[in-house]
Amino acid sequence: MRRDQIAAAVDAYLECALWTDTHPDSGCPYDYHYTVADFSAEARADAEWEITDFYTSNSADLEDLTPEQVGHDLWLTRNHHGVGFWDRDLEEIGDRLTAAAHLRSMTHCYISDSGSLEIGC
Repeated sequence: MRRDQIAAAVDAYLECALWTDTHPDSGCPYDYHYTVADFSAEARADAEWEITDFYTSNSADLEDLTPEQVGHDLWLTRNHHGVGFWDRDLEEIGDRLTAAAHLRSMTHCYISDSGSLEIGC
């Protein structure tokens, strides 16, 4: 996997996190007030590790998906949003990718005590 493909998947993963999670104070999706640039360096590094590990573990099944689809679907599927890899008409491949994503713990966005946008369990 090329560096630019990992970066595109990470951005899609973080973008998806922003519109699926809501800020606890306002109840609005995070993307009302934040962009992927607002994630801390640690959150970006964690997302990059997740994407890279997922690609490494499932490379053959991911060949026909764009990096954006992988990042987007990994966030949705691992967090049981009701759509994701299984929803792309990929048949057995979608089933395998869904099972692989479900092995990862659910995660969400939050604002740390220092005010940075983070991802965690």
